[in-house]
Amino acid sequence: MEIAMFPARTDPTLEPLAFFGLNPHSTDEGIRELKSGLPVEGWAALVHALDTTEKALAEVVQLPLTTLARRKKTGRFTPEESERLLRIARLVAQAQQVFRTEQGVARWFKKPNRALGGKTPLEYASTPIGAEEVERVLERLLDGGPA
Repeated sequence: MEIAMFPARTDPTLEPLAFFGLNPHSTDEGIRELKSGLPVEGWAALVHALDTTEKALAEVVQLPLTTLARRKKTGRFTPEESERLLRIARLVAQAQQVFRTEQGVARWFKKPNRALGGKTPLEYASTPIGAEEVERVLERLLDGGPA
């Protein structure tokens, strides 16, 4: 499975929703999708994009594997789970702009980073505060600065 490299959109906030097979045409539509719960199809796309295991991603988004199995049956995540998944999808979309290859994105998320206290970007992104710091590191890289 190849991850989608997202073309520039007028609202980059909506780009990560493509992982979930969604293409909202407005912020309001994106908000409605998030409140309805994201479709589970995006789970496999994120696991693939990060070249990680379901267990590792589940730990990052604080989703027990038993709950993940139930969500796969119902077809949607809860709004709260969706927000955590969107946080990771947003970072992946941003990393795609920096690294431009599947391998580069996956490798960066799994490699310990000094700017993140020696933790990997994926594990650091398990909280909103940590995800914001990962985003800042990606912004510095995009601007050509040190990570």
